[in-house]
Amino acid sequence: MSRPEHPLPYEVYREAIERETVRYPEVVRGMDPAIAVPSCPGWTLAELVRHTGAVQRWLRSVDPTRPRAAAQSGRRVGAAGSRERLRRLA
Repeated sequence: MSRPEHPLPYEVYREAIERETVRYPEVVRGMDPAIAVPSCPGWTLAELVRHTGAVQRWLRSVDPTRPRAAAQSGRRVGAAGSRERLRRLA
């Protein structure tokens, strides 16, 4: 069985991830870390922030050449940085 092609080129996905990584802290700023995340039943914002940091670390490990938009913009990245950022924003 052959694998289906992705509908969009890799670059399109990479650019979307990078753009949303930079935007993420702006979206969660000032929100209650204990708030429920409607699109992730049973998750709080704090759990989503931890998960997002873990995913970002994984992405860097599979594509270490990917520019680190968050780092380039002066933001801390990763779960620890996400937790610290979430505490500051709340």
